Amino acid sequence: MALLTLIYPYNVVSNDQREQILNNVETKLVRENGVVRYYGDWYYNNGSEAEWVMGFPWLAIIYKQMGDMKKYRHYMKKTYSCMNWKGDLPELYYAGTNQYNENTPLGWNHAMLLCAMA
Repeated sequence: MALLTLIYPYNVVSNDQREQILNNVETKLVRENGVVRYYGDWYYNNGSEAEWVMGFPWLAIIYKQMGDMKKYRHYMKKTYSCMNWKGDLPELYYAGTNQYNENTPLGWNHAMLLCAMA
């Protein structure tokens, strides 16, 4: 997931590299409640890698900048679906569950959402 920084905010990759990064993230790391940082990540591992919510607004920002409003709306909807009953975005969800960790709300996630909304 960290390779997304090469697209946003740094914009230092070619179009082909951008497409490869996005394809890899979307086909290998996107989950129901977030984006896996990398295979085998043990931070908050519950039998599988944690699902990081910030990946959704991050992808939304990238697709908005690319002009792909269909994917932008898709990832915005995914972001909103991760909010708890208070409207807070948690840091992450335990793999394959609707249980989030105690780092809620996480300011970084709300900041990414605000950037995606701008």
